[in-house]
Formats: sequence, C-alpha cells, structure tokens
Amino acid sequence: IIIDEIINNYSAMIPDIRESNPTPLVVSQIQKMIKDKTNTKDPYRSLKEKNIKMAMDIYEDLQDLVDNDKDPLKRALLLSATGNVIDAGISVKIKVEESILNTMERGFSIDDYQIFKEKLNNCSSILIIGDNAGEAVLDKLLLKELKKYDTDLTYAVREEPVLNDITKKEAF
Repeated sequence: IIIDEIINNYSAMIPDIRESNPTPLVVSQIQKMIKDKTNTKDPYRSLKEKNIKMAMDIYEDLQDLVDNDKDPLKRALLLSATGNVIDAGISVKIKVEESILNTMERGFSIDDYQIFKEKLNNCSSILIIGDNAGEAVLDKLLLKELKKYDTDLTYAVREEPVLNDITKKEAF
C-alpha cells in the first residue's frame, strides 16, 4: 500500500516537472516524499547493507588482484570505476565478481591513466566523492594505493541518506 501511495504521489508530481527544474531538486522532492511515506530517514538501508556485504564478500580477492598486479594503482582505479556493477548486481542478479573481472580485462574505454599518473605526482590534494555504498568498498582499494603518494586525500560522503549512497555512518 505504501508503494502505491508513493507511485501515486510521484505521478501527481510529474505534470509540474519542467526541463528547467534541476534534477537534484526533483530527486530531493521525491526522496523527501519517500522518507515521509515510509516514516524512515534511510529507506534504502537494507539495500545498502546488501551492497556492502556483496562487496565485502569479494574484497580480499580483489585486494589480492591489486597487490599482485604490475601496476596496482591502475588496477585499483579500474576496480573503483567498475564498482557500479555491485548496485546492479542486487537488482538484476548478475554475477558481480565475473562482471568486474570482465570489465577489468577490457580496461577503460578512454584511458587517460598516464596523464592521471603524471598529475598525481605533482598534486597536493585529491578529492574522491563516494557514491553508492557497495562501490565505496571498492574505493577503499583505490584509497590504499593513493596513500602511497605525497598528497592529501579527502573522501566525501553524503551527510544525509539519499538513495543507496554512502553516508558517514557506513563509510569505513
């Protein structure tokens, strides 16, 4: 019944949404409605927990891949970039580990790694913006590699729960 109410309320909002409405504004209105209707500050909590568990189940194997790679930083970047598959894995039941390995074999579609590495050697700080809870686990592999460089690292997360994005509560 709550899902029907949410869908009906969202449907009623659609005619008032204009191209000029910034997407984050529309999403925040929808999220507020979902939180109000479900009477919870974090309606995606169980999904985040599943995503984190899925990532943690394969984390050590992925850490071994990074540690044993001829270029651990590049491997960690690829893993961090492929973390979105964890979120998809929950909803469409794909084989997450297999999908990550396939993506790593293909590499980046656009590979600016050498430019990144040159800039990394001369930068004083790096900001990484955490996204979804499961993929944040893979970001941890990247953060470990980046700590080897003489740069300040900042990992930003959401202050309040939004969808299945990582918050300070889940960050490790």
